[in-house]
Amino acid sequence: MNKQGGIVSALALAGLVSAGAVNAIEVEFGGDVEARGYATRDGGSNQVFSGFDQRVRLSTIVDAGDGVQLHARMNLFNDRFQGDASGQPGAGPDERPFTASNRGHRSVELDYGFLRVPTGIGVFQIGRQISNWNFDFTTSDARRDRLSYVTRLGDVTIAASYDRRAAPLGTARELDGNQFNLAFLGSPWQDARAGIVFAYEEAGGSGARSTSEETGEDAFILRGLLFASPWVQGTIGDTTYTVGGHYLGNTRTTLYSGDTYGGFVRLAHQITPAFALEGQVAANLRGGFVASGFDTFSSLIHGSPEHSRSRTQIGGPLFGGLNLSGSGTSDENDDSVLLAAVRGVYTVGDWEFIGAAGWLNYDRAAATIVNPTTSDLDEDVVFLDARVNYQLVPSTQIHAVAGWAQTEDFFEATGQRARDSHAVQLGVKTTF
Repeated sequence: MNKQGGIVSALALAGLVSAGAVNAIEVEFGGDVEARGYATRDGGSNQVFSGFDQRVRLSTIVDAGDGVQLHARMNLFNDRFQGDASGQPGAGPDERPFTASNRGHRSVELDYGFLRVPTGIGVFQIGRQISNWNFDFTTSDARRDRLSYVTRLGDVTIAASYDRRAAPLGTARELDGNQFNLAFLGSPWQDARAGIVFAYEEAGGSGARSTSEETGEDAFILRGLLFASPWVQGTIGDTTYTVGGHYLGNTRTTLYSGDTYGGFVRLAHQITPAFALEGQVAANLRGGFVASGFDTFSSLIHGSPEHSRSRTQIGGPLFGGLNLSGSGTSDENDDSVLLAAVRGVYTVGDWEFIGAAGWLNYDRAAATIVNPTTSDLDEDVVFLDARVNYQLVPSTQIHAVAGWAQTEDFFEATGQRARDSHAVQLGVKTTF
């Protein structure tokens, strides 16, 4: 991100602020441009999805000169290449390939925007904010309408926040969704960082019913949800360890009404200055939740953050396909998904070569599977993955990805067309 201060800032904002304030204002501009070509075969549908897409984003930080800042980013373009008539009446609909939202992206639109106000007792942030937690296992590049407060108590950072998760109608409070978060971060021992967040979700206030009297719709789907999510990351010599997990449950609906658990352990060792070896194990139990951006080491399985979606993921952003997530219902009390994977990273000059292999086991009840052909599902999936990154110039990286997963038996057991899955992608990204 390049800072544009002094004269540039004054010229840019002269029409918006008084002459006395212009001299104190500083503005930073940045952004990124990404384009991808891809071809993905989903072994469940046996269909090949291919094409090109592109995203252009522009970000800014406006400092009022007294520490108060506006942070904002806009999506200028986010769609698939649709030909000469792209964006015109009668052309194909906006596909929003990079994001999880249902908004159209043919017109300029806010990605995030919030006010940051530092005070003597801590920092307040108000507005649309980015939410990440637990190395993409719990929350991955999400957006939240949030009020947050961050302060320090000794060596511990404390963050309290309120998220408005849903508000479809101003008068039907049962449909409103409210989330309350309290997080602690610090260094529990030398060369380590750790954090834990506790959260509670509820419908629109005391006395809210399970069904809206005004609309007849069911109340906020996650009302009553409790979750706790701890993590720790540190180094021992040339080895980095990362451990994370979470608990979700206790809703008064069918979604995550039971106690669900998930977690992972990851080790990365720098064998030589040019070569690093990583390994991880992960488990999701009783139909728990795993965020779509969690890095399984496979380009086909997760690795697709909410606002940086992958075109090679097999399945939807939350459920279906090869996703690890469940719904936390009573039918899933005995369900589990297990993962074990290794990855090597070799760096030479401006080149980075990455190879990975892994194994998953999906053990799920028939009641949670669409059109099962067996009483339940207990299938293994093996995957191989390769990626090459080339740093063309400091601002621009080119990448090529190829992934394969042995999914024929898995999809046959779920009643779908049964084939192996694979994908390739070639892309370029410039950050400025």
